[in-house]
Amino acid sequence: MRVCVVYEKSETGWGAYTPGLPGIGVVGRSIEEVRESVKRAIEMHIEAMSEEDLVERETLGDFAELIDVGRDIPEDAHWAFLRRNGVNV
Repeated sequence: MRVCVVYEKSETGWGAYTPGLPGIGVVGRSIEEVRESVKRAIEMHIEAMSEEDLVERETLGDFAELIDVGRDIPEDAHWAFLRRNGVNV
């Protein structure tokens, strides 16, 4: 199962949450710590869910899309940002 995880940097570390699985939110000092914590939280969360619940959660809304708005940001700028913030990519 693939789960969308949103990561956010704060002044004291990182946070992560899963839009498709309400109630999951973790914080930590490093991205690695947060990544491991969110994986554990997701595993615990889905263990108690039925297959029907999982299918419903995996299919959010009627549809989703990425749309182009404004100017393009070069891909290497994204990678550089992640490296500057301690993410091993």
